[in-house]
Amino acid sequence: GTILTSVTNDVVITGLAQVTCYDVYVQNDCSAAGGGTSSWSGPFNFCTLVSCPAPTNLTVSQSTNDATFNWTSGGATDVNYVFGPAGVTPGTGTISSTTGSSVQITGLMPSTAYTFWVRDSCAA
Repeated sequence: GTILTSVTNDVVITGLAQVTCYDVYVQNDCSAAGGGTSSWSGPFNFCTLVSCPAPTNLTVSQSTNDATFNWTSGGATDVNYVFGPAGVTPGTGTISSTTGSSVQITGLMPSTAYTFWVRDSCAA
């Protein structure tokens, strides 16, 4: 692995890959004081998250029985969306996927409230 040195107890490790798990080991180095090095402690495990900005500029154009949702992607070409009766959430609705920056929903009931959620899908 890569050996990093620090004179403090806090270390920030940069340049890590997204959605990747790492093992970190820590060792005291007292060689400057004539004490040598300690045994390694660890592994300490952690995983990096995906950096996936949320879509912005969500707009809707609607007619009596359909609605077209448009947005600006946060950087992904694939998006997930949930659409349904007012109050639906990503945890209670069906998640659908599409590419691009818009989706048209047809077959809507007039004078009925609906909820639409969208998120970028930056990783598998």
